[in-house]
Amino acid sequence: MMLDIIGIALIVLFFVRGYMKGIIVAAFSILAIILGIVCSLKLSERFATFLADQHIITSGWCQLVSYLAIFIGIVLIVRLIAKAIESSLEMAMLGWVNRGIGGLLYAFMISVVWSTFLWIGTKMHIINETTIINSKTYPYLSQLAPWLFQRIGKIWPMVTSIFHDLELFFGKVNTHVDTAR
Repeated sequence: MMLDIIGIALIVLFFVRGYMKGIIVAAFSILAIILGIVCSLKLSERFATFLADQHIITSGWCQLVSYLAIFIGIVLIVRLIAKAIESSLEMAMLGWVNRGIGGLLYAFMISVVWSTFLWIGTKMHIINETTIINSKTYPYLSQLAPWLFQRIGKIWPMVTSIFHDLELFFGKVNTHVDTAR
């Protein structure tokens, strides 16, 4: 139930934010999120290995921390670029259509991010089976990111193996680390 509340609250909150920002900012935000997720999923295993080898973070949390660090860095870089482009263009507002499409894009964006975190949380055994069973939205939202990235993988081949590679990584981590939290 808590997963449902958090997921729905995020989707509504981001729809409102996108509605207020409009399509231009929303489009760049979508780009930032997709690049952030793809780069994070592709590079986080290497960065997690580095963090663990350097004893910066324990192996139980290094994958999540490395994912978040890369994700946030990529999103910030793309947002800075978007702000520069937006301020130089100063486009005329398209009214409620601009805001409505912006809201839908933001809602989709946070759904993909939430889906990725649900997937990672499940693989790391942070989300327990009871929580999953009691959730009404988990069956839908947890499958969104893997489904989307399979489709994106047909266009952008490096994305194809991300989820498979991470499943192998989590399998190794879960056999070496007590993941009961």
